[in-house]
Amino acid sequence: MQGIEFTTSAARHGYTEQDAIHAMLNRRYGPLTAASRTSGPAPDLYIGPPATPDALVPLIEVMVVKQGRTLVIFHVQAAQQRNLDLFT
Repeated sequence: MQGIEFTTSAARHGYTEQDAIHAMLNRRYGPLTAASRTSGPAPDLYIGPPATPDALVPLIEVMVVKQGRTLVIFHVQAAQQRNLDLFT
């Protein structure tokens, strides 16, 4: 892996690149390869805690794709029950 790209869409819900990386490294669930909604590569889903603990949002979901040697983080938000259910 050569780099990380944190997209504008990933920041849409107020989470940072540090939150996403922390969730991935300290994941409770994942990675799980999800079906792609585009013609691009299938993304991986991780669920873990954000870098700054939050009692109201203990887990966030992070979706990433690999593009060459770059990890592109394109989705970060509070973990949705439907995605948590994928791991049970």
